[in-house]
Amino acid sequence: MLELVIYGAIVGAMTVFTVGGVLSMTRVFAEVRAYNALRENGLIAMERMTKEIRFSSSVNYAASAFNTSTGRLSLNASDEAGNPKTVEFSLASSTLRLIEDSVNKGTLAGGGVVVTTLRFTQSTTSKSSLIKIELSLKDARATSTRAATFYGSAVLRGAY
Repeated sequence: MLELVIYGAIVGAMTVFTVGGVLSMTRVFAEVRAYNALRENGLIAMERMTKEIRFSSSVNYAASAFNTSTGRLSLNASDEAGNPKTVEFSLASSTLRLIEDSVNKGTLAGGGVVVTTLRFTQSTTSKSSLIKIELSLKDARATSTRAATFYGSAVLRGAY
């Protein structure tokens, strides 16, 4: 009878350690998934915005909002054939929207991520115009509090 109690205690202890390990691995997996989602969405959004800024000739100041947490940037550019086009990045309902020639092309950050800050700042000299970008993302899952901020800058093609 004593052997049965000892074996039962050993099996019970092993079960507790196993369940604790599985729960710990599940939490770590959720954190890694949140980190990867933030990193992937942030890098894709920043790459697209800096690319469009670099290939743009000027900023449409009437349709842009600088130095605000819900920024908006409207750019004058041209397509591959040389036809003029407008490209706009804006924050609406915690999503980063891309609009080309007044057509909503969709969001640049999705997949369980919400945008908390989109800030554009412009620095201009007599020879060039630089746009700085600040993009803050937060994991949308209720179990995670992970957030990340990305910074970038690009000089407009037509500004040098």
